[in-house]
Amino acid sequence: MLVKRTLLIKVYIILVSITSISCYGQKKQSIHEKSGQVINRICDSINSFYIDEIKSKKISKELKVWHLSNFENIKDWKTFVKKVNKQLFKSSNDLHLKLYQNYESEEDDSDYEEESTKIFDSKSKASKEIIKSGNRVIDFALKSGITDARILDGNIGYLALYWIAEDEKDKNVIDDVMMKLKETKALIIDVGVNIGGAPFGVKYYSGFLFENKTHLSSFVRRGMKGPRERWSIKEGIPVETFYNKPIYVLTSRRTFSAAESFVFGLKNNNRITQVGKATAGGGFFGGTYNVSSEPKLDLWISRGMTFNPNNGDSWEAKGIQPDIEVDYSKALEKALSIID
Repeated sequence: MLVKRTLLIKVYIILVSITSISCYGQKKQSIHEKSGQVINRICDSINSFYIDEIKSKKISKELKVWHLSNFENIKDWKTFVKKVNKQLFKSSNDLHLKLYQNYESEEDDSDYEEESTKIFDSKSKASKEIIKSGNRVIDFALKSGITDARILDGNIGYLALYWIAEDEKDKNVIDDVMMKLKETKALIIDVGVNIGGAPFGVKYYSGFLFENKTHLSSFVRRGMKGPRERWSIKEGIPVETFYNKPIYVLTSRRTFSAAESFVFGLKNNNRITQVGKATAGGGFFGGTYNVSSEPKLDLWISRGMTFNPNNGDSWEAKGIQPDIEVDYSKALEKALSIID
């Protein structure tokens, strides 16, 4: 009886071992096979939607060549995403073209509260003291992209934006903050650490700074018959006291996408003094396309480009150059030093 039981145990162990090896092989093969399918979907999406049709073929071809040489080294999806993004940037030099795992288009402000402190954390000791000594006029850590709003010594307004407002639901928050800064003699807008946003915020914030509706920029998108214009919003702007105030905008290499579009439109109309470093160089815009449901993978594809209607210039891949160049950590101090 004992011999039979021992034999049965040995047989069970062997079967479990064989099953485990088989499952491991299937899992490994599944990742490799699935990655090939995902690469094909990425390439199809790029070829169909990427702003530059000729460049899209180059990006897709190089991605497939890369995958054929590297797919056996892929151990997990996190590594796959990281390596794909490295290859995409190498081929395109496009900061927007990117693969995301578990991308969430709808996120709460609280998801970014800790990140948004990077604006303050990036400041010099002197700039931090200047900010802390100012009168904070908001009672929240982050709302509608606004992470700080103060009246600094000398009656200078300071507004820090971690992202540019996305739609009209943000309007009331923006209105309330701008009302609290309306009696200041100058306004400093800090987008030195800004992750982007949407055209609504670009147009709405600009509406506070121009007396008349103003042509900020134009844009083209793949498949569009011709360019379209982007204008500042005038309807519903509750404050008229910023039109003649000097406006300073603080930037760095971490000023990205919609934040760059905001700066671009204002500079096109000679409305601001840009202080700090050149921006990131994300002049394209677009959206996400799902390339895998399991795992959930979404590809952000650049479908259009914003440009200066006067000369056709864009900031894509080169950034927007500052009027006054200084390290971002000290840009606030520099801006304050030149305000009369």
